[in-house]
Amino acid sequence: MRNVSSVRGTIRRGFTLIELLVVIAIIAVLIALLLPAVQAAREAARRIQCTNNLKQMALALHNYLDGNLCLPMGAFRQYARGTSSAYESASLFVTLQPYTEGSPLYNAVNFSVNIFNNENTTVMGTAISTIWCPSDGTVQQVELLDGAAQGIEPGTLPIRFTSYAGCSGYWFHEPGTKVLASPTIFQTELTNQYGAFVYMGYPPNFTSGIGRNVVTLASVTDGTSNSLAIGEWNHSKLNTNDASFWHYWFHGAAGDTLLSAMYPPNPDKKVVNSLPNRTGGDSSISSASSNHPGGVNFAFLDGSVHFLKDTINTWQYTGTPGSQLPIGVTNTGDPNYQWIMAPGTRLGTFQQLSTIAGGEVISADAF
Repeated sequence: MRNVSSVRGTIRRGFTLIELLVVIAIIAVLIALLLPAVQAAREAARRIQCTNNLKQMALALHNYLDGNLCLPMGAFRQYARGTSSAYESASLFVTLQPYTEGSPLYNAVNFSVNIFNNENTTVMGTAISTIWCPSDGTVQQVELLDGAAQGIEPGTLPIRFTSYAGCSGYWFHEPGTKVLASPTIFQTELTNQYGAFVYMGYPPNFTSGIGRNVVTLASVTDGTSNSLAIGEWNHSKLNTNDASFWHYWFHGAAGDTLLSAMYPPNPDKKVVNSLPNRTGGDSSISSASSNHPGGVNFAFLDGSVHFLKDTINTWQYTGTPGSQLPIGVTNTGDPNYQWIMAPGTRLGTFQQLSTIAGGEVISADAF
């Protein structure tokens, strides 16, 4: 007679459908819990790399300062005296190339001609990973420009971008970007450059001496630990048209390699994004921004790097959609956008940090 118990002992029991669904649900929950942690860890690594990029720039800046006793110029459109001719200048990042192991590229630049000249196509199209924030999704893309002015086939001139810019103070632009009818206004705007990286040069059709001295350590009376040097902006936040036209790494100009503190970090999160700058475009063109959650990285003139939160104290805005100016600031209507600030207008901590000689006393725990 067959032993029933021994036969039953050989039967193998599988998962029921309900048990299988429970296991799948548990795995799904674990993945849902782990995925944000993995993403956060990756972003933390990208933020650290961004910080390291800025530390390298700050070190190069100090090496430049040791050798030249001044900071690099932010922009330089040298008008010949008595004429309206000018040329676009190289950026501070081009100037710093010999101090970041980029001497061959620096030596390839012809500084006596327009940076957009066909003699400078090499520098225009050179990719430099140390001026790309890893969290900036589109900054590594190549833009192909017309190229007609450079004497090459249209659509074949490669242009590269940057995730970083020097701080020019709390106004949106450098002077002299358009023809100025008044040398007085030009000189006023030269004087109103409060940041570490400033415009140099003569105004058009002006024959007598006028200009702005270079920035030395002695002129940083606010202290290097309280003065912004180089910060980040997020190229991927720009719309398609702006992304192809701004943040050129090689060009010394507001919107390409110079940012302002007129609006707070990541202005698209705090104020209306379509705000007045010198082109009428979005504020993100010339403002600090990033994809790092909660703020942006900035190198200071003392070489340190700090993460400035989106919540940093800033001046207040009018709240007028599409034209949000800080309270106390007006636009003269001049085509060059000369800003006028009423006496007693209170700067926020972010604006105070953007100046090198504002005379403010800023507590270390304010940022």
